[in-house]
Formats: sequence, C-alpha cells, structure tokens
Amino acid sequence: MLVKLIKHEYIYLAKTFTPIYIIFLISAILVRLFAGIDMDFDDNALSYTLVAVVFCVTMIFGGLCGIMAFLTVIDNVRRFKKNMFSDEGYLTNTLPVTATEHIVAKLIAGATNYILSFVVLLIGVMIVEKNASISILKAFYEFITDKEVDLSIKLSAILLGFLGYICLLLLGYLLSALNSMINGKGCLSGIVASAVLIFVVFSISRIFGLMVDSEYFPDHPTAAILVFCGFFAAGAAVMYLLIVNIIKNHLNLQE
Repeated sequence: MLVKLIKHEYIYLAKTFTPIYIIFLISAILVRLFAGIDMDFDDNALSYTLVAVVFCVTMIFGGLCGIMAFLTVIDNVRRFKKNMFSDEGYLTNTLPVTATEHIVAKLIAGATNYILSFVVLLIGVMIVEKNASISILKAFYEFITDKEVDLSIKLSAILLGFLGYICLLLLGYLLSALNSMINGKGCLSGIVASAVLIFVVFSISRIFGLMVDSEYFPDHPTAAILVFCGFFAAGAAVMYLLIVNIIKNHLNLQE
C-alpha cells in the first residue's frame, strides 16, 4: 500500500509542479533572449510595453529562483494537513493504511520534489548564466573529490543535510497536526504551542552547539557533525511519535 501512496503523491506533484517548472524554464529562456536585445528604445508605447514585459519576465524568473525550493516544502506540509486533518481526513480514515505509511510516503515525495526543484533551478540558471551554474557544479565536484577532506566527513555532512531536511518536514507536519488538534480552543493556543515547540528545538540545538565548541570537537570534525546528526535523528523520532499519536487520536488510524 505504501507504493500506491507514493505513486499518488508523485501524480499530484506532476500535476502541480510541472507547470511551475515549465514556466520557470520558459522565463529563463526569455531572460536569456532579452539579455541580447538592445534596450535603447524610442519614447513610444511599443518600447514601454517591451520594457514592461522584460521586467515582468525577469521578476518571475527571479522570484521562482528565490522561492522554488521553499515552495516545495510549503506545499508538502500543506498537502499533509489537507489529506490528514481537513475534510479529506474522513476519506483517509477509510483507507487500510497506517499513519506511518502516510508520513513516509509524503516524506519520500517531498524529498524527491526538493531534489528535482534544485535540478530545475540549476538548469534555469545555466540557461541564463552558464558560468554561474558551472561554478556551482565545480564547487560541488571539488567537495566530492577533495582528497584533503576525509570520506567520513563527506558522508556525515550528506547525512546531516538529509536529516535536517526530514526534521524540517516533520516539524511542519507536527505544527499542522497541533494546530488541527487544538483548533477548537482557538488560534492563540496553536500559536503558543508552536512557539513553545520551536523554542525547545532551538534550545536543544544551542546546547549541542556549545558541545561542538568544546576543545574536543574542533580536532574531530566528523564527531561534531555526527553529534548534530544525532540531535536531528532524535528530534525526528520525537516529532514522528507525536505526529502518529495525534493522527491516531484524530483519525483513529493504526500505528
């Protein structure tokens, strides 16, 4: 059943984000074409219209560059809330699917879409400014192939990035679940609960940050990164358990 859930998530992503990616790539092509146009126009309506078009297309391209990756996260969290805690939640309750499968399916789809958005973003930047994309790829390649950096550091850094992203999604899921659970008690309660949760997360993060600043960790960068990996893994586990508990109480789903 998990495979079917993931399939439906991918179908939704294809319908939702394919138009966005197409618009972004078209805007990148147009920006590239506009870059070769002489903008010294006469004072007439056609010239002003063309300038306005160039400005709008450039704003679309720049705006999507800035928010595309963030948009994938927001949409993933929004879809989780809609599927689990809106009217669709009653339909979800009739499916022979566990809460864990729902969460895992959305995490996998969200991570895939996040990576895809980065690839599309890189292609768009390459269309507009080839040298910028080459610099990004070169920096990434040098990090991977740099023999002065231990393989353990590279792998632990990748693991840290992955766990950090999973924690970000789970935090969004948890805040959505808390808001839905206490919605009947007012919006203020949801804001307070969310603020407390975020405060706890950042407080624990600060404690681990002080540990990393100790005399031991600077000489052991892999250990320092793994400390943060442990923090994110523990945080993800706690948030997962809270989400599952809320889903079970709200929708009576299985564990």
